[in-house]
Amino acid sequence: MKKVLFTLMILLFLTACGGADKEYKDQLKESEKRLEESQKELESAQQISEQIDETTESLEDLASEMGIENDDEDGHDIDELRSDLEYEVLGDGDVLTDLIIENGEVKATIEIGDNDTIEGETLLAESLYSSAGDVMFLYEGWEVFTVEFVGLGEISLHREDGEINDYDMGYFPLEKIVGQLD
Repeated sequence: MKKVLFTLMILLFLTACGGADKEYKDQLKESEKRLEESQKELESAQQISEQIDETTESLEDLASEMGIENDDEDGHDIDELRSDLEYEVLGDGDVLTDLIIENGEVKATIEIGDNDTIEGETLLAESLYSSAGDVMFLYEGWEVFTVEFVGLGEISLHREDGEINDYDMGYFPLEKIVGQLD
């Protein structure tokens, strides 16, 4: 009887162990399945990341071919340049009607409004160009800065025409600006 009881207990124990073993194997299979799914998701995410990088590079190449420069280091772009010129340069009645960047040239069109401070539109235009030049030297990616003053003419200088002041800031000397509208 003891042998039968002992044999019965061993069978129960083995059955219990066998059930635990099956449960362990099921958990292991489920974990392996989740690992494979995670690896597939990771591979998919890496492919998407590569596609984004390729698209970004293509857009940058296209922008460069079109002559649109974007200084990523400082985060400057044409909208920021427009905002800086309007805020730093233009007076109350002045309007920046156009601003484009192509082939290394920044071209702006400005309509000069009424000004009680400076008499003579030519002198005012030269003063505006000087101030705009100061702003332009904060940006990279351009070689020529041209401003057409509606009804007066245009002023255009190359970046290399600029000089550096005592504060290590670029500017266009007035003697290079004055007389271009005549």
